[in-house]
Amino acid sequence: MAEQGRGSVLKDALGFAAGAVLIVCCAVTLPQLPKAVEAIGPWPVWGGFFVITMVAGWLFWSNVQKLYEAMRR
Repeated sequence: MAEQGRGSVLKDALGFAAGAVLIVCCAVTLPQLPKAVEAIGPWPVWGGFFVITMVAGWLFWSNVQKLYEAMRR
């Protein structure tokens, strides 16, 4: 496998940070979602929340693995 450069590690760290921030934002927003369901409807609110949470989890975990591999070298 090719050696990772600083740019790749920086990209992984930024992706990890973005995923972590999105996860925290989802957790903070969760108590407010029932109000949004009343105003907008359940499908857009819970569907959007699901998609954003999935993207946040993917960003977080995929970059955790890459950063772990970079630190092991």
